[in-house]
Amino acid sequence: MSAAKQVRRIRDIQEWDYEWLRLTNPEKSSRDLSESANAHFARGRSIGVNYGDPSGP
Repeated sequence: MSAAKQVRRIRDIQEWDYEWLRLTNPEKSSRDLSESANAHFARGRSIGVNYGDPSGP
């Protein structure tokens, strides 16, 4: 996979995580949502990949 494709894929996953959190937590501010999505993604997890289960692979 080329570097550009990999970067696009990572951004797509990050956007998915943010949108999922936004839809499931409408009361949170955009800053809180961004922090949550970034923290989740930084742990090597994606909501779209393991359905939000932090113990998943």
